[in-house]
Amino acid sequence: MRRPIISVNCRIPSLPQTQAARDAEERQLRQAAKDSLRRSDGIGSLAVVLHKAKESNNPKLITIVVDCLRILSIGDATAKRELLNRHVPQLLVGVLHMDLHEDFHRNLLLCIHRLLKVLTGRPKQDRKC
Repeated sequence: MRRPIISVNCRIPSLPQTQAARDAEERQLRQAAKDSLRRSDGIGSLAVVLHKAKESNNPKLITIVVDCLRILSIGDATAKRELLNRHVPQLLVGVLHMDLHEDFHRNLLLCIHRLLKVLTGRPKQDRKC
């Protein structure tokens, strides 16, 4: 009795070109939105909202604003300088000292850590290693 020959195609299908085009368009839209916020002083407005959210002791709003500021300041030295001039790192340290007894506090700590890491990091071209 002869065994049937089974042909297995082991090629991994490539990403359809339409999906790749959609991904590229989405990246362009995200970048355009970031640029628009930067041009319209969105970073300054978010810094003001952060100050008010801290005064009102609203950890959820603080977390959202901190994450937005992190996204906007990644790779943008001007945004980092503006946040430093507005004393945002000192404000974040003050938030860390707030007495929060919620499960959401962990997410807030993580977002603050990420933003402080972005603000204190050096650009790749300045690194010696």
